[in-house]
Amino acid sequence: MQTIPLIQAGGLVKIYQVAGLEQVALQGLDLEVAQGEWIALVGPSGAGKSTLLSILAGLDQPSAGRLTVSGCDLLRATAAELTAYRAVQVGVVWQQTTANLLPYLSAHANVTLLLALSGVQQRQAQQRADELLASAWPHTPAAGRCTSPAANNSVWRLPVRSRGVQPSCWATN
Repeated sequence: MQTIPLIQAGGLVKIYQVAGLEQVALQGLDLEVAQGEWIALVGPSGAGKSTLLSILAGLDQPSAGRLTVSGCDLLRATAAELTAYRAVQVGVVWQQTTANLLPYLSAHANVTLLLALSGVQQRQAQQRADELLASAWPHTPAAGRCTSPAANNSVWRLPVRSRGVQPSCWATN
C-alpha cells in the first residue's frame, strides 16, 4: 500500500514585487516529505527558506505551483480553511522572540490561551499546558529562553509539528 506524503509540493514559485522590481524567492521547487521524516532547510540568506516555511504554514501563497499538506490543498483552501489549518495543524515560532508570546501573560497562560483558542476545553488546556511546560522546562524559564512557550505552542499540534527557534527547520512527527 502506497502512503501519501505529508507534504507534497510541485513547481512552487514565489515572486515578490519590491520597488517595482521582481524578486524571485522560490523558482520551481519540488518537495515531498513523508510522515515522520525530518528535514532541514539550509542555504544562504535570500535562498527562500523563510518563504517556503511561510507558504507551508499557510501564511503566504506562492505565485505558482501546487501544494498539499496533510491532504489539504493549501492553494485552493478558503480563508476560513487556512485559518483552521493554522490554528490546528501548524505551529510557528518566530525568530524575533517578542512576536511569539503575549508579554503580559505568564508562559503557562500563553500556552493555555492558544490551546483554548483552538477549541480545547479550559481544564484540559490547563493540564496540557502543565505537561508541555514541565516536559520542556522543569524549572522557571529564564529570560533568554522566552521562545520555549512559543515552541510548546507549536509542539502540541497533530499531525504536523514544527520545532526550532530559527525559521530554517521543519520537522514532522
